[in-house]
Amino acid sequence: MPETQLKGCALLRRWLNDHPDITQSTLAKDLGVTPGMISLLSTGRARPSLDLASLLEARTAGMVRGIDWLDEETQARREYIARSSELG
Repeated sequence: MPETQLKGCALLRRWLNDHPDITQSTLAKDLGVTPGMISLLSTGRARPSLDLASLLEARTAGMVRGIDWLDEETQARREYIARSSELG
């Protein structure tokens, strides 16, 4: 997968920096993935599965949301659909 500049990457890096007591290895163990996967996620070389994105969101208390891993176009489509369904 090509490197991406998704919001989730930056937020994950920030969350890890803000929690120096939690290493990539610790986070990986908590989530049931390898430390390498956390490295790939934090550098934008991989995107999490839906399940992993949900686990990350829960583990970071919502600081890294599942939606943060979507590209801008997909986020915009999702928001459009959500607004349309609210209108009835």
